[in-house]
Amino acid sequence: MMDAETLAAATPQYSAWRNYITGVLQDKYMLLKTEHLVGLFSLVFIKHEQQMRAKDCHSTVVKTGLKVMNKCWHGNKGATAIRLSLDDSSLCFVNCHLAAGQSRIEQRNADADGIFKTAKFVYNNKSHYDDDVIILDHEHCFVSGDLNYRLDTWTRQDVLDWLKEDNRRSMAYRELQLHDQLYKQRQQNPLLKLALFREAAPIRFDPTYKYDPGTDQYDTSDKQRVPAWCDRILYRSSTTSCEYYRRHEVKASDHRPISAGFEVAVKTVRRGDCEKTAKVVAQAWDSKLALIVQECKARYVADISNSSSSTSLEEARRQLKMKGWNVQRVIDEHSG
Repeated sequence: MMDAETLAAATPQYSAWRNYITGVLQDKYMLLKTEHLVGLFSLVFIKHEQQMRAKDCHSTVVKTGLKVMNKCWHGNKGATAIRLSLDDSSLCFVNCHLAAGQSRIEQRNADADGIFKTAKFVYNNKSHYDDDVIILDHEHCFVSGDLNYRLDTWTRQDVLDWLKEDNRRSMAYRELQLHDQLYKQRQQNPLLKLALFREAAPIRFDPTYKYDPGTDQYDTSDKQRVPAWCDRILYRSSTTSCEYYRRHEVKASDHRPISAGFEVAVKTVRRGDCEKTAKVVAQAWDSKLALIVQECKARYVADISNSSSSTSLEEARRQLKMKGWNVQRVIDEHSG
């Protein structure tokens, strides 16, 4: 459950959300961990019958807001990250809010890379492992939130024209997404950490930002913001499939919320077989190492001997084998 320190830091708004969602899900699920950072709030639940399969659940936060001398002093942007082990697989859930603004692509990229670089999971003030555990160390990793990437090229009216006819919806989604900043960055910038991730599924819903709150009308303010898919869900895993990816018509803010469902294959290590395999590997390595050492000894003897007489590599091997691979005995015999 939530630790005492997190409970003490939680504002009434966080507590109210936690209590409400926990109450709705309590018949089937238990709350495993929460984390928050200004407008970010993450909760991880697990089914009651599966809670014994989960272990090493920890969280961390990264601030990427106001920076002075490369140090972040204000967490109005950033990420929360929660990790856990389920059976013998590791999972990490990252909730992000990146830099806003149509033209701030490079800052969004920097925010994302900074989150992956600096988010580290510490257990009781020290790392659970010999090295720090970072987000990309996990077998299954999910990134979601207001990533804030926008649409280039198009005007607000261009986008509205594409979306106004239902029979052109599929074509509109494909065409507009070719100009999506996140799509383009992942294609063109291989060093970007988000390029390691894939979209939950092809986007088949209208842009989620920016609405006049409480309405179905895209931004009618003086800024006339271009509609965009700011809210995204990405994942990195070789054994995960997406069951659905959709938006919801909740009009509480200037965004439309989205959700995705995944089926994740987790592994269980057979300890007995693992120990047997470890012994086989160790024995094979010892044998290989012995051959490498013998070859090095033979080359050494051949090089030393060739300074006074002609000794082939094969002859050096034969002499060493007769002397139990004792280099000094062979050299002494040559000197005598």
